[in-house]
Amino acid sequence: MQMKKIASITGSKIFTHWKVKLPRCNHKAKQTDWMIIGALLKNADKKIPEIALELKVSAKTVKRRINMMMGSSAFYLQPILDLGKVVGALPCQLLVQCSEANKSMIDDMIISKFERIVFSLTDSTTHSIFTIICVNLAEAQSILKEVQKQQGVALARVEIIEELIYVHDWLAKEIKSRVLAHA
Repeated sequence: MQMKKIASITGSKIFTHWKVKLPRCNHKAKQTDWMIIGALLKNADKKIPEIALELKVSAKTVKRRINMMMGSSAFYLQPILDLGKVVGALPCQLLVQCSEANKSMIDDMIISKFERIVFSLTDSTTHSIFTIICVNLAEAQSILKEVQKQQGVALARVEIIEELIYVHDWLAKEIKSRVLAHA
């Protein structure tokens, strides 16, 4: 309802919308957990002993807390990509809308046929998104044509990813407030 209201106000067409089913997390983060996440946010390559020293806890505690958080899907690491430094590659996003009956087959075909998929979101019953690193625009168009001719595909679209926006400042502020709340 809200999406339709926004579309009517802006005069735009809703392309697609679905809820992402992230794994359920029942982990109740402690102050140490928030401090570990904060340390990793500053430098994801930081070693466990370095984090332990910074937080004044044992390396065993840091390792145990990280394993617990990762095991409960409390957080995950994602690389930061600077697309301005990418040479000889064209990061593209492929959006596919298809019938429920053919979705699994189409997703499997895309994953098996196109080698440089760096991200996929396929949990919707009718939509999938794939981030594919193409060598040039012609390859991106070739992928699009291949997907469009699959039975059951209602819509396929490829867009060049020009910019990724990260929200580290907001996340750092949120982590700080959680650490202070547990103090």
